[in-house]
Amino acid sequence: MLVFHYSTAAGAELKAPEKKAAQSEAALDIPQDAWHWQLHAVRIKRKLVFVVMEQQSRFVMVFWELKKGDVVGLVQQFLERLLFLLGMQCRETGALDEASMQLALQRVVEKCQQIHFTKGTDRSVQAHINEVIMVCRREVGSCGCLPDGIAEAAWFDNNQNGFLRTVRGGAYFYPKEALFRSWLHSYSTQSEDDISAAIARHQQLRLEELAMRLNPVLTQSLPDDVNANAAVQAMMAKLMNRAGN
Repeated sequence: MLVFHYSTAAGAELKAPEKKAAQSEAALDIPQDAWHWQLHAVRIKRKLVFVVMEQQSRFVMVFWELKKGDVVGLVQQFLERLLFLLGMQCRETGALDEASMQLALQRVVEKCQQIHFTKGTDRSVQAHINEVIMVCRREVGSCGCLPDGIAEAAWFDNNQNGFLRTVRGGAYFYPKEALFRSWLHSYSTQSEDDISAAIARHQQLRLEELAMRLNPVLTQSLPDDVNANAAVQAMMAKLMNRAGN
């Protein structure tokens, strides 16, 4: 079962019926392995924006091409985006072959056949959602709009899930790596060693992306007689050494 815990603001935008919202989780017999996501809604430049975050991994997705009350559209876009992002990470890391990946994604769809909306939010999750909303507002302020189309949307979500987070003072983690690991554990037949190897490749890709971002910055800021590429390689070696420990 897929469970959306919605805020008061999200409930108003979804026009959630009060009778349904008042139903208890116990009465609905929600299974222990239910997938819990938190749902919030804001208006940015008068545009409706929904933000959905997985409670454990803090993996987030942002939706803005929806009308008030379009619950069906929200669920459809949620599943499409989630499958797209998981598939993208899987192909990038080579964690599963195509057939195994499709089977694991199909199991996600089956998991989400039953969907329940319940009122109530977690403060810790909401704090992370608020941080993402701040980024959305900055994006609109600088570009005039949020990303357009599934490719830009996936890039935006992927970027947000690449920031370090911590839950209640615990260890820091990357949401996209946390959800990816959880997905492989729950929906694939990979061994623990195979999953660890896939996460290691995920970390390697993240470090390479960081190097690409830093390289032009260092090239512009370092003196002419300093080899910027060598400096980046030395820095990356230290980062990868730390990641491996």
